[in-house]
Amino acid sequence: MRDLELNDYRNAVSVLFRVFVELSIELYLDHNSVAYNDGDNLSKKAEKAAAHMDQQKWASKHELKGIKAAIASPHNPLSFNTFNAYVHNRHFHPTGPDLATAWDNVQSFLDILYAHLK
Repeated sequence: MRDLELNDYRNAVSVLFRVFVELSIELYLDHNSVAYNDGDNLSKKAEKAAAHMDQQKWASKHELKGIKAAIASPHNPLSFNTFNAYVHNRHFHPTGPDLATAWDNVQSFLDILYAHLK
């Protein structure tokens, strides 16, 4: 993903980004024995991962703000509903700045997530 030029491959980056986030969260939940159902959507899994990080005192409220914003508002540029629309709606397209902002807002969450997989 790092080598893809964001503005040239917006759709590819948006799909890869969503898959990366979802698989990372599932790996974290499994590794830390946090229960979730196979039918849980990405928002529900992210909520469980963020709650677990908070309970363990591994993340501050500031570090979790980006992921919580993605969970809370379906109209947020980094919401999981928006990422689903990028994948499933041929009339809705990501912009490079929206994708960059989405990454910036969830990077601390993902850094903490991967730090607790060791």
